Amino acid sequence: MKIALEGYERMGRVVEQEALAKGHEIVARIDPAHDSEGVSPEALYDADVAIEFSVPSAIIQNIRELARIRLDAVIGATEWHAEFGRAATATENAWTGLIYDPNFSLSW
Repeated sequence: MKIALEGYERMGRVVEQEALAKGHEIVARIDPAHDSEGVSPEALYDADVAIEFSVPSAIIQNIRELARIRLDAVIGATEWHAEFGRAATATENAWTGLIYDPNFSLSW
């Protein structure tokens, strides 16, 4: 599977390690706040799925962009619950899937 990571802090790096260990490919690492490895947003077109770990203030706009290009998303970011209703509106009438899980912890 080809994965785009949006938000490349601690959890994004852990997801990357696990994905690579299981034979998946990371085609984009997007985190403008940290300019992580400089992959452009156009690389999203090569992805099968986006995994979103960016900051709460950016998530809705990111979801809109993912829906616009019809890329399914898994959101693992925390503390964006106040915006959750807007996520449904952002993907309404779009051919995209959206899964949300606030706990990506590998320890149980």
